[in-house]
Amino acid sequence: MIKKLLGFIKKHRFQTIICAVIVILATALAIYMICSKESDNNHPSLDKTVLLSSGEYEMTLDEALFLTKNKQAYYEAYYLSTDADLDWNMDYEDGKTFQEVVLEESLDFVKEIFLFSEYAKSNGITISDTELSSIESEVETFISDSNKKLIAATQVTNDVLRRVYIRTAYHDKLCDQIYSKTDLTIDRDEVRQCLVAAVELSPKYYTSPDTTAETIMNRVNSGEVITEVASIYDAEAVKGNIGKGSLGGNILEELCLSLKSGECKTTQIDGTYFVVYCYLEYDEDATDIAEENKLEELKAEAVAAYYQKLLSEMPVTVNEDAWATINFDEHIFTEEDLPSEY
Repeated sequence: MIKKLLGFIKKHRFQTIICAVIVILATALAIYMICSKESDNNHPSLDKTVLLSSGEYEMTLDEALFLTKNKQAYYEAYYLSTDADLDWNMDYEDGKTFQEVVLEESLDFVKEIFLFSEYAKSNGITISDTELSSIESEVETFISDSNKKLIAATQVTNDVLRRVYIRTAYHDKLCDQIYSKTDLTIDRDEVRQCLVAAVELSPKYYTSPDTTAETIMNRVNSGEVITEVASIYDAEAVKGNIGKGSLGGNILEELCLSLKSGECKTTQIDGTYFVVYCYLEYDEDATDIAEENKLEELKAEAVAAYYQKLLSEMPVTVNEDAWATINFDEHIFTEEDLPSEY
């Protein structure tokens, strides 16, 4: 039980903000390293092997290679930024390696970009001359300001980037239409985050966890600091945010969300006692983050549902032999590619 508590509490509050910054920086790193200063003339494009087809529509392998290798670069940059080792061939889930799982995700993403862009074009969504000019500028900027490693992995050229960016623009415009027709209303009370500190007292380590829990609670309610009191009893008060669903809706979660600021109470689950002190019954900053996360979740659900609908209406054929040529056997980024501040 404490593993769940530790997992959710430690991941929130300041840690949540830090992780968000890391992800943003890692994404920026991956995007920044999208191309090299090599020109199209110095780097021949892939042959236009068709990877995906649906009726009259087609998407070539070079576009999919760029999108998929960019996902590989993102993961590698993220892992490097968090000082974690990334083994693409490690066992991950359902008997699959991490590489196989990410490649499956990538293929779904590529198919979504393909279907959304073709559907958007054939259903009245347009890209203006101004937007096309902006895309051209972005292509030129990326080609002139970039690293050589990813271009070697993706074999990307101006033409490939241009096609990918145009597809992405159509995809994003269709997504905007989906959002406009979706109820994205969020009840802030449903995502409210409280800031608490919790102490776990397991009978495995404490002869009288119930008595110890009550003693800690009484001392905290008398004005002592929970972190200091917990240390007296060789325990740790873990501080962080809790919201609805954080702990699966159990009685510990219910207690956390029921406390008023400055309150300290205890509860027990299967003989393990918990002492919980509430710093803030409504942590506005953490709730803002939870609301943003919920919004992104609702958007993702809406897009996923629309994708499945389109997939049933426009079945996609995958050139499996072509797709099998894409793998993550060689890392794109290493520690030397990290900015010095990491």
